[in-house]
Parts: sequence; C-alpha cells; structure tokens
Amino acid sequence: MKWRWMLAGLLLPVALAQPSDAMTRIAGDMGGPLGEYLLVFAAIRDTGERVMIDGSCFSACTLVTALIPRDKICITERAVLGFHAGWFENKAGERVTSPTGTRVLYEM
Repeated sequence: MKWRWMLAGLLLPVALAQPSDAMTRIAGDMGGPLGEYLLVFAAIRDTGERVMIDGSCFSACTLVTALIPRDKICITERAVLGFHAGWFENKAGERVTSPTGTRVLYEM
C-alpha cells in the first residue's frame, strides 16, 4: 500500500508538468522495481517532457533509454549508466538470472 503513495508522488508532478518547459533530471538513481519505472517513464514520455541524465542511472533507471524518445533525452558528461542481467527472486528469496528477461532488456 505504501508503494502506491510513493508512485502517486512520482506521477503527480509528471501529470502537472508543462511539456514546453518541463524537464526531469536523473542523478544518483540506483534503480528499483521495474514496474514502477516503466509506469513513471511512460507517463513522462506521454507528457512530451525532456529528461536529463546528469549522474548515476543504474538498473531499472536505464529503462529511460528505451521509453523516452531520443530527441527528448540529454545525457551530460557526468552521466553514468549501469546495466545488468535480468533476474527474478525465487521462492527462497534468492536472485536468479533470467536469460529471457535479459534478452528483453537488451532488445529494449
């Protein structure tokens, strides 16, 4: 339930943004749940907002490169993108590499 409020907090500024002057700046983002990032970046894409990567953008954050049109992304000299294999958590709570998930991420 708590994540819904966090997601709403992320999406509200996007919904209120004016595409002509709005810009999201990414710096120091270590990633998180893929689903949340997909929703946020799709919402930013739909507003026409620009995105600046101006620091660390790791893991799920790198989905910005797949969801935001290239002409709407600015990558500064301080940008560092970190990619890794796709994985899921098994019943024992261990991370298991997913070849299929990795392929999907690579193709994106």
